[in-house]
Amino acid sequence: ITMSENLTHCWSRGKTNCKNCLNVSPCEYPVLINNIIAKAIKDSGSSAKILANLWAWVEQLGFSMEDKKRAIDMLDESVSIILVSELEMEIEKQGVKTKIPEYSISNVGPSQTSKELLLYAKSKGRKTYAKIQVNNSWEISAVPSLPTYDLVYEHLKNLRNIGVENYMLSWTLGGYPSLSLQMASAFSSGVSLEKWYED
Repeated sequence: ITMSENLTHCWSRGKTNCKNCLNVSPCEYPVLINNIIAKAIKDSGSSAKILANLWAWVEQLGFSMEDKKRAIDMLDESVSIILVSELEMEIEKQGVKTKIPEYSISNVGPSQTSKELLLYAKSKGRKTYAKIQVNNSWEISAVPSLPTYDLVYEHLKNLRNIGVENYMLSWTLGGYPSLSLQMASAFSSGVSLEKWYED
């Protein structure tokens, strides 16, 4: 994660007053950090893999879609791409329009933004990962698991349809060892939702 509440570089929160960094595009720093890590891995002879997490590579922090694609192009060829599947999904509920910043089970992903970036990264030969929640989400994070298997299955199916088969299934919420995790595992093995329900 190179754009976040953690100060990984001068632009990591979307703005800076650093005289050295003011004239450098914000998208160059996440690339630089990921490439330094990729070089260190190679130099050490390690077989570790690096995933550039596109978390917070968003417009309000200075990333246009063109910037995101340019950044993907500048990453070392060994770097894989991971991003929140529902990133910037436009929704309307009871007449209120908004965009989902992360994690939603009731709004089935991927978002148009995530789909475009995942397909772009894949077209450049990169391994891709979708960061999703299968147990719960920010919609109701206080419970360990939501029995919304059909929605999670549909989300996984949508991701597979665009060639994504690698997932991060939880983050700061949703790590409960539930039936949803079992269902996601069954999906990866080619088991239909109907057959999983039956079992």
